[in-house]
Amino acid sequence: MRIITLSVLLSLACAAAHADTTVLHAARLLDVDSGKILTPGEVLISGERIVAVGSHVDHPADAAVIDLGD
Repeated sequence: MRIITLSVLLSLACAAAHADTTVLHAARLLDVDSGKILTPGEVLISGERIVAVGSHVDHPADAAVIDLGD
């Protein structure tokens, strides 16, 4: 199972710099605090800040969504 690190996620978010708000959607995301894998996992980024992380985050109407696949 491949786990994408947060630095890779942020790099992908920079690729979507045209949008102020970006949602990264991954098949799996490691929750470092609990040591569990979230299936699926999403990261909401607004500007240069991570706003929310979880199995599902709010998808603002103006958000660019990047599906990271499996």
